[in-house]
Amino acid sequence: MHLMFPVVYKRKIDAGAMRIASSIDGANWQWLPGGDVAVQGDINTWNAGWFVGGVGLHEIPDGRVVLPLQASPLPHKFPRVIPIGQVGLAAWPKERISALVADETGEFITNSVSTKGNELFLNFNTPRTGSVTVEIEGASGRSFDDCDPLFGNELKRKVTWKGESSIGIEPGKPFRIKFRMHNARLYSFELR
Repeated sequence: MHLMFPVVYKRKIDAGAMRIASSIDGANWQWLPGGDVAVQGDINTWNAGWFVGGVGLHEIPDGRVVLPLQASPLPHKFPRVIPIGQVGLAAWPKERISALVADETGEFITNSVSTKGNELFLNFNTPRTGSVTVEIEGASGRSFDDCDPLFGNELKRKVTWKGESSIGIEPGKPFRIKFRMHNARLYSFELR
């Protein structure tokens, strides 16, 4: 998987916003959901004007993931007599750069997957009134109705169905995962 962090220039307001595009083959790219992941800072800050992203995501000791960027306090079209700019970091919580978002209720299903593991972990965030439930297609007792609802702000929360954590699929057998979200953000899922 390849990630790209282009800054999309908004000509009418002389501003830009960083977005994320992904590609499996490095040739065909798609925007990730969620829109802008970085914008200019407030007026009179070092990054209030134009900025461009650097190369390479890096994890730093406090658990955040950072992308270097170069920024200027002046807009893109501002006359420049001398170079003005600084290098800084755009930072996100680890594994939380982009999410699938359901402001109300939404569902999706994965392509066919297989795994040697038998447990599913989610990285998600919901308010108390939100939830995520999961169904394993073709597994008995692993329906949305059997799933113990997930809510809160969790980086690696194990999914259970009536208290059982096994996905109910034998290792190596292909299956699909269905997600139902209400007022939730799903950042990632992991099979172990």
